Amino acid sequence: MFASVARIKRPEDAGGLAERATVGISGQALYAKRHLAYAIATDFELGMGFPAGFAYSAHVYPAGIGWTIGPTGYVALFGGVGASGVTARVPGGLELPVEARAEIDAGRRVRLGLRGAAVWVPGVAARQGGSTSSVADELVLGTFVRIGRARTTSFGTMGRGHFFGLERHDVMHSFWLGLTYGVEIDFGG
Repeated sequence: MFASVARIKRPEDAGGLAERATVGISGQALYAKRHLAYAIATDFELGMGFPAGFAYSAHVYPAGIGWTIGPTGYVALFGGVGASGVTARVPGGLELPVEARAEIDAGRRVRLGLRGAAVWVPGVAARQGGSTSSVADELVLGTFVRIGRARTTSFGTMGRGHFFGLERHDVMHSFWLGLTYGVEIDFGG
């Protein structure tokens, strides 16, 4: 679970959107016999865009492959489908994201994460070709650090704590810089 706020660099190039504030939930799961894993994920966000607009985002990633590292760490590549937008500002539409993610424990009390995604938005001309990358319509780059404790029990290892993140996300022909705060729980068997 998390809350995020973001400020758009050039609102005039993003349909007039100047700021965005959302709350959401995100989850990833890996199933592995040894280290090579099948990976799935999902995310969901609701909030407000400013000037006034309803902000939303929902994605499901049914196709993924990963590699487990340690009791709860991993690197993975996820492929999915979803939608996002801000009413009256950023047109919504079908999105085809591919996301690479790494979450590594740096001791018993710290977890580090990196995330990068390429997103294609077919059929929405206003959102196409605005990325700093010539490969996709939108590029997302993010990092986070979780501060909390990992404990080993008879059921496996469980870590939990508060996390703080920073994200850069292309939107139309601009981008936003955002801060995220949330609670993360990870489990490995």
